[in-house]
Amino acid sequence: MVRRPPPPIPPSPSELEIVAMLRKRGHGASVVKDTVRRPRLPSHQTSELKVVEELRRAKRGGSKR
Repeated sequence: MVRRPPPPIPPSPSELEIVAMLRKRGHGASVVKDTVRRPRLPSHQTSELKVVEELRRAKRGGSKR
C-alpha cells in the first residue's frame, strides 16, 4: 500500500464530514461514534493526529479503558 500524505484539513470539519471520511476509509461505526463523541482540541491538526492514533489503536484492539 502506497502511503500518500493526507489532503489538507479544513479549519474545522463538521462531525458529519469526519464521520463520512472515516466511513469512507472503512472504519467500523462504533469507532466512528467514539471519535465523534470525543471532544476535539482547538488545533484541528492535533485533533486529526489524535483521531488517527485512536483508530490505529482501535484497529489493534488495544483499548486503553
